Amino acid sequence: MSDLSLSASTETRSRPVKELTTLLGDLDDPAVVVVAGNLFFVRPDQDLSEVISATFEHLPDFVAAVRSFVAQENHRVFVLPGSDDAALATDEAAREELERHGVQVASDLILQVASADGVRDLAIAAGSHRVDVENVDAADRADADRLEDPAALTTFVASRVLYRRLAPWVWLVLVALGVVDLFNSAIELIGHFTHHEYAVHAPHTNSFWDNLIVNLFILVLAEALVVAVAGLLVRRRFRRSLHGDAESEPLANTLIDQVDALDYARRIVERGGLGAVVGGAPRPALAFLDRGVCAVPGPSRKVLIKREGRFGLPPVFTSVARLGVVEIEAASNVQVRLLGGQTPVARARLLERLVAGPPTQVGPPEGTTTLGSWPHGAPFPVSQDRLLAQRRQRSVRRWASGLIALDGLINVAVTASPPLRSRLHLVRSFLPLGVAQSAAVVTAIAGISMIMLARGVRRGQRRAWFVAVAALALTVVAHLARGGSFAASLVAAALVTYLIVERRHFLAASDRTTAAAILPRLVIIAIIAVFAGALGIEAATRRHYVLPNFGVVLIACAERLFGQYNIALPDPSTDFVDPVLVTIGVSLIVSAIYVITRPVVDRRLSSTGSGAERRVAELRARDIVRRHGRGTLDYFALRDDKQFFFFRDSLVAYAVYGGVALVSPDPIGPDAERTEVFNAFRAFSEARGWTIAIMGAGAEWLATYHAAGMHYLYLGDEAIVDCQNFTLEGGKMKGVRQACTRLRKHGYTVEFLDPADIDPAQVTGVLELISMLRRGEGERGFSMMLGRLFDPKDKGLLLTLVYGPDGRPAAACQFVPSPAIKGYSLDLMRRDPGEHPNGLIDYALCSTIEHLRGEGAQGLSLNFAAFRSVLDGERGEGTFTRVERWTLKRLSGILPIESLWMFNAKYHPVWLPRYIVYPAAENFVPVVAAILRAESITEIPVLGRFLTNDPRNRPGTVVPPDVLAAAKAVDERK
Repeated sequence: MSDLSLSASTETRSRPVKELTTLLGDLDDPAVVVVAGNLFFVRPDQDLSEVISATFEHLPDFVAAVRSFVAQENHRVFVLPGSDDAALATDEAAREELERHGVQVASDLILQVASADGVRDLAIAAGSHRVDVENVDAADRADADRLEDPAALTTFVASRVLYRRLAPWVWLVLVALGVVDLFNSAIELIGHFTHHEYAVHAPHTNSFWDNLIVNLFILVLAEALVVAVAGLLVRRRFRRSLHGDAESEPLANTLIDQVDALDYARRIVERGGLGAVVGGAPRPALAFLDRGVCAVPGPSRKVLIKREGRFGLPPVFTSVARLGVVEIEAASNVQVRLLGGQTPVARARLLERLVAGPPTQVGPPEGTTTLGSWPHGAPFPVSQDRLLAQRRQRSVRRWASGLIALDGLINVAVTASPPLRSRLHLVRSFLPLGVAQSAAVVTAIAGISMIMLARGVRRGQRRAWFVAVAALALTVVAHLARGGSFAASLVAAALVTYLIVERRHFLAASDRTTAAAILPRLVIIAIIAVFAGALGIEAATRRHYVLPNFGVVLIACAERLFGQYNIALPDPSTDFVDPVLVTIGVSLIVSAIYVITRPVVDRRLSSTGSGAERRVAELRARDIVRRHGRGTLDYFALRDDKQFFFFRDSLVAYAVYGGVALVSPDPIGPDAERTEVFNAFRAFSEARGWTIAIMGAGAEWLATYHAAGMHYLYLGDEAIVDCQNFTLEGGKMKGVRQACTRLRKHGYTVEFLDPADIDPAQVTGVLELISMLRRGEGERGFSMMLGRLFDPKDKGLLLTLVYGPDGRPAAACQFVPSPAIKGYSLDLMRRDPGEHPNGLIDYALCSTIEHLRGEGAQGLSLNFAAFRSVLDGERGEGTFTRVERWTLKRLSGILPIESLWMFNAKYHPVWLPRYIVYPAAENFVPVVAAILRAESITEIPVLGRFLTNDPRNRPGTVVPPDVLAAAKAVDERK
């Protein structure tokens, strides 16, 4: 256990104390009980030994249970100093007080757990997580330090400001409306009995339903104002960078000597241990490692959990009494179980109780139960609720985006048509005609803006949401002012309400750097356009017409940027200037909205590999690939142009192209974490406005993607050759067999080596060979190509070199390790285009297969065959399939589609299907464009020209400078 935070004020019947007392009394077998940090809560001005004495006097039943437990044979109790009671490590009086009751103090523990598999070490340590409560009100700091999710600190402060500091104002609005209604009803009642009419001016109508709508409208506006005030007050305290955009991970945020809990446990496992149990985490968790486990029991005390707010209001934070226990059982097999439970604590204010909805995170149930177990159970937390929440979020964003775009189109269309004469007459009875005309322009501009904003809203961007709400609110008034269109205003108001109620789904960030750089330039362009227009008017019409002063002309040009013509100018001058300024104005608005809703741009220059952060991340990624790599494409996750996302002991390799986070290969890590790692990466990506896509997904992952609401499309097959059973015998292999025999007779030889250990004298020849068939300066590949040669960090690769009779390299194939097939996967394949006998590549591959058979390897992954099952006829002979096959055969003249399939097929491989995974139909085109850019497929007609000069395309295969320098030195000595 950890974080009981006992003191003289602890309730004697609190759940943690009560259940721990019961647990100590029920343990009869040999047992060790460890409190991993923060057994006591000590304020800075208190003496620890006095706190311990007062606490034990206050909890006599608990003390008696401890003494009774340690009095039994092979029963021990250990306490580790935590962040709150760190003085236990040095305070002799406090240690003596504990030892007097049979409790031992240790800085950390290593338990030797015996089972049928032998004795393994399990580390127990007290970690810490700190919440910076400096900007929190003094009355709320104790609760802020006990948040279940420290990343929600800003939301917590806003919630407390709204529901506690500003609560009287929230009630005041409701009470005021009630008083007005009661007063109005009383006046009407008095008038009824006295037969006298009293004139009362109130925001009411003669209809009950109209009165109800008016009251609700006033209530919503007033409460929205209070919520906005609370948000502004909080934003003044916290920097924007501190606003959390995702849930925190307890294993990553709990530190032991500046090392996170997961890394700490991983180091124990690498030394042959079981893992670690770490105290001090904000909430319970259990993660599977490669051959071990990392568990955190979470606090056993009062914890504040975040709950959704009802009625579209902000979240509420309520208290629960939580219990967390990690149980280690040593039998024939070691079992590690995480147990937990929680009980609501009735301390919330009335308003908080009314507004509080369901919890936003998965937590323990009310009864103490097993939350997760290792090795035969499941990690924690794993919940389908998070999947459902993410699917609902995408649905909300999708509907909001579509409705906003549709309303924008309607606004533009409505503006182009004149208002009904009866409605216009009604408007003119209240407003001048100029106001109605201006409202029409405002409606058109808002419509164009909403069409542009739909893209950002679909990505869930907060900035796009805010501007869309403002534009919709503006059109509510503009529709009425333009022509009394109540239906259009009602639709806009309904959309505003929907966006405000569902605002928690629009928290994604936008690219701030681009906006900060581009927006000032757009302002400069607008100023130049206004001045140019004014000077043009002055130069063209001053001699023939009377113009107002230059300042008025400037204002007239400025309003014409937005389609306003309130200041009259001579017709000859405006025939050209007016449409030009309107066009510039609309273009500036469109450009500004595009810039402010641009998704976050990942500016980390990973391809240079020079940053310390990148080097550390790459070392961790290599470790995960080494321990958990089970796919034939997993080693390609280590490409230099891929970024790494880590979740517990899992890795996601990705690169961002045009707002699409392209993942390849599938996430790498323990199978038990599949759902959680994909959910975590999706939350990470969507918080940045990125669309997720997976390139080359394996069939074993499709169920996980489908459960997350993703769609998949068959892409082709990877050819896997069984090295142990492959043979050149038989009539079907006659062509390949003859090619290999012919090359041997002509004096061609083969060499196998690890490219990391290549002789510098061989480097130049190999590089010259590889460059012969390169497409210009670019190099194709992203999902099935490493993009590196001779790099010392790539130990264990296989390079096959075929030498011609003249001793020069004629063909080269590089392979990367593939534990999934107990062999290798093809990375690079090049041949000399000069005069050589046919079958040069076949000779290289067959020689490699024979070499691997001798080394005991099982499989060899060859080229990828796009849409192989369609070309092979496995999909049947339907009309659509025949059209698809015809199209693929025509494209084979441009891309090596059919030729690669036929080349692979002659090796009689096992076909491993691969898929493209994408979120929704509207994302398919951007996903395909991102794949074409990543793979550098520039031969596609029309589209290829846009990809040829793509700056994201990698140059040729990268060779370390040290290797090139060594090779150059050898060449100079020759």
